[in-house]
Amino acid sequence: YTDPQIHTAERKNIKVFGSGNLGLKGIGLFLYTHRCNPICKHLNLPEFALYDDDVSKPSPHLWRGTTMSRSYACLMIQRFSSKTNPNPIPIPNNLPPAALLDKLATHSAPAPRDHLDFHTPGLRHIPQTARLAAAHTPKVLPLPLEGEIPSEPDTLTLIHYEIAKMHQIGKLSQVDKSNFEVAVEAGLEKKADFDKTPDVPAAFFHFQKAAFGGCVEAQLAVARIHAPGQDILEGGNELGLQNPKRVLKYLKLAADRGSRDASYWLALYYEMGTSSIPNWPGAVHYYEKLIEGDLIAFDDLYGWEAPVFNKYEIKAALARLFANGGHNLLQDTDRAYELYSEAAEEAMASRKGKEAMHYYQAMEVL
Repeated sequence: YTDPQIHTAERKNIKVFGSGNLGLKGIGLFLYTHRCNPICKHLNLPEFALYDDDVSKPSPHLWRGTTMSRSYACLMIQRFSSKTNPNPIPIPNNLPPAALLDKLATHSAPAPRDHLDFHTPGLRHIPQTARLAAAHTPKVLPLPLEGEIPSEPDTLTLIHYEIAKMHQIGKLSQVDKSNFEVAVEAGLEKKADFDKTPDVPAAFFHFQKAAFGGCVEAQLAVARIHAPGQDILEGGNELGLQNPKRVLKYLKLAADRGSRDASYWLALYYEMGTSSIPNWPGAVHYYEKLIEGDLIAFDDLYGWEAPVFNKYEIKAALARLFANGGHNLLQDTDRAYELYSEAAEEAMASRKGKEAMHYYQAMEVL
């Protein structure tokens, strides 16, 4: 045990509660190493979903993220071997803590009624579980309906995102090292098994969970993971996660939540028909969002950085679409003429005479 440490729901520029306040990353590390107990259940606290919970449930269970001394395990057994218990549990010498807990879990003697129902502590992420989880193929979760995805992420969603990033770089395999003593006593792992290997399936699971919760950075990450040549998860194209339709879906989720870069690529993809048939009304919608200028340039873009562009270039792209029409967009030469005129004036104001002359020439053709 140690002194309590407060972690606040902040992602950066943390200025309170000292250097030990790791913000959302600290909360994520806590939830990663926490095992719910009767107190959690009594308070009706929901369990935080972790990838490896559904992959493997090894026995005996140990406290996740901590080591357990033999004296503590013996103390637990003695609690259930009181004078009121007609069948006390024998405690053999030199028995490792894991075996002691297994013996406690399988003992048939009833617990005293004046105590809460006892649940043997469970280690939801021991090294063995991590290895089994990493051996699984990344699983694509069913995408919720768009109306079910919130417009802004809540704290739990951002925690999923922080855990995903730690899995992505293998950071949480270092957390498992704290279980080494217990794992060796239980005969579960060898020291060589502790390395800094990214847990690809777990990272993908938590990226998707964060994306479903409205986290734009996670939506951009999942869009990149489904794109050809992805480099977000170790394994690249060999993971077999390429899916052009999902790329567009996740880019649209990010664009609709204010991502400037996602809006640019989505408009371009709709215009060119990349990953789908051309959708010029959709392209017009997102090009107009770029002109409005109230979009956000998020920090983590995962390869979706939009090139530097000027608004007059976007207006010229819109003018080109309206001038030609097609792909479910009605031709509107008047609107095209107006947009070309605005683009030319703005280009001249930016001392881009060559571009302005090109736009004036396009106006003459209309």
